[in-house]
Amino acid sequence: QDRSVYGDDFTLICMLEGNMEQFHGVFINSKMGKHYTHPIHIMGFAPAKHHLLAIEEGYAIHFSDGGTGGSNEIILESMDDIEEREDVTLTQINYKNEDVRYRLLARNRALLIYSGRWNFGNYNLLFNNCEHFVTFCKTGQSQSSQARSFFQDAFLVGLSLIARKPQYASMVLARRFNMQALYTIF
Repeated sequence: QDRSVYGDDFTLICMLEGNMEQFHGVFINSKMGKHYTHPIHIMGFAPAKHHLLAIEEGYAIHFSDGGTGGSNEIILESMDDIEEREDVTLTQINYKNEDVRYRLLARNRALLIYSGRWNFGNYNLLFNNCEHFVTFCKTGQSQSSQARSFFQDAFLVGLSLIARKPQYASMVLARRFNMQALYTIF
């Protein structure tokens, strides 16, 4: 990307002539430092969500394997380009604490990783994915509710096989693929 994103907070403050109250209002109403998702399908069929962090009004940083199965790709991209390429609308994830300081910290963590000053490691669908990246930026702790849910589902399917109780597996499949009819099959 040719666009520099490292000085926009300073630029915004200068544009507002140092008026911190006005800066606070502009920043709070902006997308900067906010967490967004959009629906995807892993391997073409498993529904999931891709996570990204807005670093300025129209740009976001996200983590992907880039289709390579494990490379470390921290990507800076226009939010409009993401929506257009994926044919989706981005959905904002709300956090309890969304003050300026908290959002700037999230944004700065993302920029430090993007710039290579912090290493976030290689992409791994279950242990170091896009959701791990964004939750680390937002909270300082790398977590993925999607990965946790996958392991819970795998446990239920395994239990279903061991106990010979297909209803556990049908519940998992029904929840994963929104197929209400599976609940009634078994």
